Formats: sequence, C-alpha cells, structure tokens
Amino acid sequence: MPSFSFPRGLAALLLAGGASTRMGQPKALLDYAGQPFWKMQMEKLQALKPDELFLSIPRELSLPSGPWRVLHDEKAELGPLSGLHAALQAMTGEWLVVLAIDLPDMTTAFLQNLYDTALAKRCGLIPRLDGFYESLAAIYPRSVAGLCREHLASNDRSLQRFARQAMADGLLSLYPVTEENRSLFRNINRPVDL
Repeated sequence: MPSFSFPRGLAALLLAGGASTRMGQPKALLDYAGQPFWKMQMEKLQALKPDELFLSIPRELSLPSGPWRVLHDEKAELGPLSGLHAALQAMTGEWLVVLAIDLPDMTTAFLQNLYDTALAKRCGLIPRLDGFYESLAAIYPRSVAGLCREHLASNDRSLQRFARQAMADGLLSLYPVTEENRSLFRNINRPVDL
C-alpha cells in the first residue's frame, strides 16, 4: 500500500460505532478480502501518516490495540455524529479526516486528494453524490466542533442536516464526486452487500 505524507496537524478517525442491526453482527469484525473491515480501513488511514489516529467503537466491542486512541460515544444510539464530536474534542490539530467502517472501496489516494484540496481552499470538504452529502468520507476543520455539539443536543442528529448547516456557515465546501470515483462510496449495510 502506498504511503502518503500529510502536513502536521492532521487527525484521522475510523468510525466503527454503529449498531449494525441490518448486518446482524458488528461490521468491524466482518471479513473482507481476507481481513477484518476494521483492519483494512485502519490501514488506509495509517497510510496517511496522521499525527493523531482515533477509532470510534461501541463500548461492548473489543478490538486489538494499536497506535490509535479508542473513543466511545458518551451515550448509545446517538449515531455517527457522536463519534465525530468525540474526535473533534480529542484532537489537537486543525483537520480531521473521517472514514466509515462500511466504505470498503474508499482509497487512501482519494482521501489524500480530498485533504490537499481542503488545504488549498482552507475549508473542510464534504463529497456529494446523487444529491447526498457523504459525511463519512470527508475532511472536517476543528472549528465544526461547536456546530456538532449543537446538533447532538437537538432531536435531529441527521448528518445531512449537519452538513447543510456547516456548508451554510462556511465551515465546509462541496466536493463533487466524479463518475470515476462513484464506486468508492459503495456502502455495506446488509449481508447481501458483501
């Protein structure tokens, strides 16, 4: 796997905290291409050589330790926004690259390009595909932490709503997904998706 070098101040987060109810078992433990999802996705983030690396998992899930800090949601059932908020609170740098456990086709090269573009624009970037924000393969500035906290405290913790507000507040910019990169966003939710 190629290694990429990022400027200092980058944190990376692997979001693996979902209940996996449609899958019937934790997605992090699923075998994919001969290795568990969590390991495959973590290797992609490690290749970025971030200054800080986080793994968001449910409290009841135990994974091998590594050069990452494990984060748990403050309360269960708050969704991925809770894992995002925990990493934004814990990080010391300015930028956070987020990758979901269930995007197995995502590449380090795409995340590298996303980050390079974010630095050039001096703004977080969120891909959009078919009218939906792809919040779980995005680059966030630490400055979205307050907005994230507000949305967590509300009754609507939708990532789509959060992304729209962050865009309106100038904290995120849109990153259109090309046809060439469409397949990177294939999502694994049910056994039939494997």
